[in-house]
Amino acid sequence: FDSYSCLGTCLPGRIMEVRRQLAQIRPNVTTGVTGFTLTSSTPFVIDLINIVNVGTSQCEVSIFHDVDGIIFDETTALVWRHILRPSEILCYEEYISGFSSSENVGVQCSVADGANFTIYGTIPKERL
Repeated sequence: FDSYSCLGTCLPGRIMEVRRQLAQIRPNVTTGVTGFTLTSSTPFVIDLINIVNVGTSQCEVSIFHDVDGIIFDETTALVWRHILRPSEILCYEEYISGFSSSENVGVQCSVADGANFTIYGTIPKERL
């Protein structure tokens, strides 16, 4: 289903769960950076992260999930130094869920501005 598909009852004025783009980032540094975090403590589910090598050279990409901070290294890695050739796409389709504003999903690319990360999922009971 597309990023705007309804997962619940779609009636006017009702709370529904909509799968949508939650974040998009193209890091301009080679260190790990926050790709998605909540502003308040509420449940979230990420089910897809698309990574596109938008550069002209090979790069290494990583994805992290830290439940209590912003440590983006081997200890919180979900994907570690995956090699992407120019124009290649990695679709990371796994459920990442959480509920705390201290949780962070981080991303990293070995080449500054070398990859674009787009994060999709739901925030249950979100009013749109």
